[in-house]
Amino acid sequence: MRRVPRGLGCLAASLLAGAVLAQEPGEGRPSEKADASKLRDELRAAAAGGQVERALEVIGDLVATGDPKAVDAIAQHAITGASHELEKRAAGILAGTKEPKVRARVLESLGSGRSPNFKARIVFLAVAAAWADAPPALDAIHGALRDPHKAVVLTALERIRGLKRKESVEPLLAAYEEREKRPRDRVYHDMQRTLRDLTGVELEASIDFRNFWEGQKTGQVAAGQVIKPRSDGVTSVHRGASFFSLAVATDRVLFVIDISKSLEERDPLEIVEAKPKKKEDDPGQGTTVVAKKPEKPKPAPKPQPPPASRERLFRVKEELVRTINALPAGTRFGILSFSHEIAWWGTERSLRDSNAASKADAVRWVRGLSANGATRTDLALEAALGVPDVDTVYLLTDGAPKDERNQRLEIEPILEKAKSWNRFLRCRIHTISFAQIRDRRMRTFVREVAAQNDGVCHMLP
Repeated sequence: MRRVPRGLGCLAASLLAGAVLAQEPGEGRPSEKADASKLRDELRAAAAGGQVERALEVIGDLVATGDPKAVDAIAQHAITGASHELEKRAAGILAGTKEPKVRARVLESLGSGRSPNFKARIVFLAVAAAWADAPPALDAIHGALRDPHKAVVLTALERIRGLKRKESVEPLLAAYEEREKRPRDRVYHDMQRTLRDLTGVELEASIDFRNFWEGQKTGQVAAGQVIKPRSDGVTSVHRGASFFSLAVATDRVLFVIDISKSLEERDPLEIVEAKPKKKEDDPGQGTTVVAKKPEKPKPAPKPQPPPASRERLFRVKEELVRTINALPAGTRFGILSFSHEIAWWGTERSLRDSNAASKADAVRWVRGLSANGATRTDLALEAALGVPDVDTVYLLTDGAPKDERNQRLEIEPILEKAKSWNRFLRCRIHTISFAQIRDRRMRTFVREVAAQNDGVCHMLP
């Protein structure tokens, strides 16, 4: 069994895990008379007809010819977004090949943007990560930091974070220095996050990272040394908007808000246990103590219901209003509410500029939300990942997915669908729920959604 390197992310790991099985159709080089052109035609026909197994057999034979045009054919016909299964297993065949010309063409497609298909470049990044022990593969991943498509750059950053190679610091720094001159979008924030992960220092400005890294190389800065920013007043503190303490580190954001009936519930405040009083000093010998008749214990006070401010939907609305008002200029945002039905603020499946008029309109819409219905989180995720330009989602929900009859839905199929919907969007999904809820399935669901989509799960007290 092939060992899957750690830190390559779900797609790269699945590629290698399935590489042995996927290679079987193409084991052994076909005869010298094998017609690569005919194989490419067969691949086109099999993929167009949805014949996954036949397409994989042809891909194995194509790759085994060593013809670099095999890579172009796979990008054109197998990695189109039509079949997640075909994409994963085709990439597994590529990841397992030793053919030097085929490998070179995969890396060339990344470094030069040769492939017009950005989806193929995203898959090829996972393949390159499987070859990262070879310098050309790591260089190709670094080259993808300048890809014209945002999703490819975000994927390259995810691979770099997973690989944790110090050789990535210099090319990442160079890309970050250029990106710093542009609006602070998610690519900017992800580059910053990746630099922090690789260097181990919480800095923000590129000049501070550069000074630190140069000091490391010359020995003037010791590993683990606390570094203070030397740029003009720039610190690593996030000054932008946040939603329940999660920074809005993007300029393309969608808030997905559960308004099912359970959002009417009020969570009790945490009870702080009173510390026991210290035992009084012994009055000492010779002191007369008069025993008092014990008083009749007073009845315990009736527990008071939680205040209205602890209603879940009230808390969510107040926080979302605060977040909307804090969104900086240049941000585009949207809001989706869901129960067993989906409702959009503004135009369906679109984001709007964060100007004064749109913020005021969004606040009015949020104030009017009321709780009702079941928790169709599957529909909400599908709708959210259908918004063209969103790259970050904040999903707030207080229960495991249920249908209109309030019957629980299986979690695993929803997670698999979300993974498939998001494979070329590279959208980060943060999840927020309530710590008072002890439903294990809900907790598992919100943790897994965040984990598989590069997000954070936050439980509200």
